[in-house]
Amino acid sequence: LELLKSDHVVKVEPQVAQLLKYFLENKEELLTRETIIQQVWPNRVVSDDALRSCIKKLRELLNDNAKSPQFIKTFPLKGYEFIGEVSVVAIKQSSARFVLILLAAFLLVVSLLLVFQLSNTDQSNVRITHLTELTGSELKPSFNIHNQHLIFSHRANKDDFLQLYVKDVESKQVTRLTWDEANYGNPIWSPSNNKFAYIRSTPNEMKYFISEYQPGVGITNTKHLNDKILYKHYLLGWSHSKNALYLTDKSSPTHPQGIWRFDIDTASLEQITSPNVPGQGDYFADESNDGEKLAILRSISLNKYELLVLHLKTGEILFATQLPKRMNRLVWNEQNSEITMGSFDGALLRVSLDDKVIENITPRVDYVNNLFYQCGDNCYLMRQHNGNYLDIAEQPNPFVSAKSGSFAYHELEGANDFPIYANRAGVIYYFNQYANTSTIESYSTDNKTKVIYDFMKALTIQSLAINNKDSHLIGLADSRLFLLEIESGKLEYLSKQTDITYPPHWIDNDKFTYATLKQNQIELNEYSLAKQTSKFVMDKFVAAIGLGKSASLLFDKDYNVFKEENGEIAKIGQLPSSQPNRFKIIDNEYIYYTGRVENTNILFRIEISTGKREMMEIAKNRYKANFDMSSNQEKLLIVESLLAQSDVIKLEL
Repeated sequence: LELLKSDHVVKVEPQVAQLLKYFLENKEELLTRETIIQQVWPNRVVSDDALRSCIKKLRELLNDNAKSPQFIKTFPLKGYEFIGEVSVVAIKQSSARFVLILLAAFLLVVSLLLVFQLSNTDQSNVRITHLTELTGSELKPSFNIHNQHLIFSHRANKDDFLQLYVKDVESKQVTRLTWDEANYGNPIWSPSNNKFAYIRSTPNEMKYFISEYQPGVGITNTKHLNDKILYKHYLLGWSHSKNALYLTDKSSPTHPQGIWRFDIDTASLEQITSPNVPGQGDYFADESNDGEKLAILRSISLNKYELLVLHLKTGEILFATQLPKRMNRLVWNEQNSEITMGSFDGALLRVSLDDKVIENITPRVDYVNNLFYQCGDNCYLMRQHNGNYLDIAEQPNPFVSAKSGSFAYHELEGANDFPIYANRAGVIYYFNQYANTSTIESYSTDNKTKVIYDFMKALTIQSLAINNKDSHLIGLADSRLFLLEIESGKLEYLSKQTDITYPPHWIDNDKFTYATLKQNQIELNEYSLAKQTSKFVMDKFVAAIGLGKSASLLFDKDYNVFKEENGEIAKIGQLPSSQPNRFKIIDNEYIYYTGRVENTNILFRIEISTGKREMMEIAKNRYKANFDMSSNQEKLLIVESLLAQSDVIKLEL
């Protein structure tokens, strides 16, 4: 790296350059010493003295002062935070580079230009080739290099069943394989023949199969796998040996997911990983082409993710690195020396196992995701959609007898989620994601849409809640607790991304509670808007919601719900989430919450006094479960899944 300082060039040592790059990628985040060491000196034992020396050298380069920092702030016994203001300036060069201009918070006249090698690809030459162009949505594609066949699930309309299709990439012939009233999902080719594994599901059952595909004939030689063993697992991929399948546990609030290998011949399961982490666990894995290594994506906590590479024979961890964000899938290159990871919002990261550096190769292309195959150097097979896949709508509450009336449908641009009824009539709030922007918006019955806050980048919202006088919104954005004043549009972050924070809940117009995880201990806190301070409330519970004067509901980290009254605590049920957008307490009598049974969305109702649970269907094939309920309990404000037009593409960088 070269630092352009004023009008002269300064050479920067590799570790100092890597440290600066990591600071810039995590600006205004408190980075622990352990995290920094892992990023700058991966797989090496490094003392605190080496870290302090590297920090000192970087400060000298930036003319920064540790006592009155303008760029790097020290938090004793915790870590460091980059506090300088950063903007991005594009420049044209033969190789893809970007320039970062750093402005000191208090000395705006001082600027530095930092030039990083972003990737070895020229972003101006990005090329997309459509491999499928069916009307509707292609999902979960898989590619067989030996016969040049794509297999994928497809539906032409939102309420259609997912059916299996095969396309011969060379002849461009498309063949439909299934026609019955069931959803066929997650088809995956075997590494070297015409076999493929897939799941067939109905509202009552889920079955796992392996079949063969014969051109001109269709599906043949179908083998039904052992459902009793597999029904608690999700299909990920094949082993190199072709006689085993990799699986992950289905997501559960009570224990993290692990990776399993299912032997097809013996119908036996072997557990590969069993992570002891507070996060989701191991949600994706892929075996290298030589069958020696297994790459794993792991959720360590609510907002921390990492890539692991295991040696399958010895169980040794060959590589481990923390990721800057959640990546959904990964693929190996042909030489088994690189791993490329893709996220749902189109980010691409590439890791070389030789130099152990994370390279950002995100293309300037909207709505690409579902990375599933590497077709050469800087060549990937992915999926691309049109970005408009979620709208906000009203529908009847199935627990109320009236099924007719006036129910609004809000056809909005982008993907809309986290709908909230305002307390004043005719207004709703929601989160919107469109291309590379994320906003919180309002919509009124006079068809006026207003942007309350623009995050100026694509991010993930985990919760959103409004107080009774419609003055403030609270929530989690990229796992950071935020407070948003609606009238002024002023947003304030109240936590760091390195903190583990649970969704906040309003107590009244001025106070809300939120929980944090510190040293594996839950702490529930109360924040006052008037005082702008937090105070400790209790431990062990992630949420506490009052029920009148003498009782309250308590939620633990596994989303078990307890009723506390006069010092006595009794469990009344378990919810799929503690976020306020997934449940509603009505008249202190019922808890309504949403969930899924196979492909059907369900509204559940728990009677608080007895724990009695009822359930009613609200929709089929609905992707999101966030909702709100009208004050008269007659309407649900829901997230309507749309059939986003999508195709399978080849992306060349």
